[in-house]
Amino acid sequence: AGKGTSGSTSGSGTSKGAANEATGSAGGGMWHPRMKKGGGERTGPQPPLIMHGVNLVPPRNGLHADQDVTLASMVKAVRVAERTGAANVTVLAVERQGDEDYPLPDHERFVRSKSLRRTVLDSPHAQLYLNATTPRRPLPLLADILGALFDASDAATEFLVFTNADIGLQPDFYAAAVRLASRRGAVAINRVEIPDCEDAQSGDKFGVQDMDRIYELGQSAPQKHHGFDCFVWRRKLTPLVRLAVGNLCVGYPPLGNVLVDALTCATPKFEVIKGEHHTFHLGDRNGGWGLHRDQYEGYNRLSRKMAEAALVRLAQLRQGCLGQGDQGDQGELTASLRTKAGGRGPAWEDDPAATSAAASAAASAEKAKKAEKGAKKRGQ
Repeated sequence: AGKGTSGSTSGSGTSKGAANEATGSAGGGMWHPRMKKGGGERTGPQPPLIMHGVNLVPPRNGLHADQDVTLASMVKAVRVAERTGAANVTVLAVERQGDEDYPLPDHERFVRSKSLRRTVLDSPHAQLYLNATTPRRPLPLLADILGALFDASDAATEFLVFTNADIGLQPDFYAAAVRLASRRGAVAINRVEIPDCEDAQSGDKFGVQDMDRIYELGQSAPQKHHGFDCFVWRRKLTPLVRLAVGNLCVGYPPLGNVLVDALTCATPKFEVIKGEHHTFHLGDRNGGWGLHRDQYEGYNRLSRKMAEAALVRLAQLRQGCLGQGDQGDQGELTASLRTKAGGRGPAWEDDPAATSAAASAAASAEKAKKAEKGAKKRGQ
């Protein structure tokens, strides 16, 4: 129940029980949070179901140590949530086809989604920013990752979570996530930045052997970072949010800001949680995008402009269809938004010619605006 074919995930999964991993079903022998470990279905009141998505970076891309710490923290947080009855959590690795080689923890709650086949390189307007010398980085699209999360869960799943691959969790993270999102419908939780080593002179980086120290630093260090890399929202909001994030790819700004805008439009109670200690990040580096940041960030900023019209429509339609809070017929709102948007959602294959034309027009307008500013400066 509650599943659709968004087109966001395609291809076959790469681990055992692939068909069931893609749907989150309990059939075919795959364990499900609503099942007893010895077999049969649980009865009585149950903790909320959470599906937590993370887009892991392949080992060859340099985030190996950070991701090992991330996954170790997730394992502990999942176990604490289960032991305390705070939530039943499934962690879903959402990866591009061909990048499914990062090892997952040997834990029944960690599964892989269907492989993502589309990347930013398939976008018809990527060519406007990626020139012949730009390294080709097959980065997944945020809308496809959100679609994979939605498709892999079912209607019984109350909350979805998305975090960057280098964001670690405190052991009580899921209890905090349920508490915060239950009252608001959706939240972004700002991270705590901690040193990536105990002694800067030695250069020995923190790893999974240092988790106790990492947790301690994550609780004692001040929460100062203002960026967005951890999101929790009610699953039923996902179709609306996907429409509003456009064709942004992961890894470059302003992805976090756009997802905040989308969740703000989807539920008026959305809030950014600051000053608390629920997630952590090793070191204070931000991104590490490299020499060609301008091209990929330029693509994302163009995609954001193209998504702004959908955000405006989403806010207007939410007021008309949802009334107060996030109650209402989400399917009706999604269908209405697609109709008023000319039938196009974030997937450009719906109308590639129109999307490409819109991208060219937006890029031309942006270049003209920059040229006008440059002329004014030279005139002064």
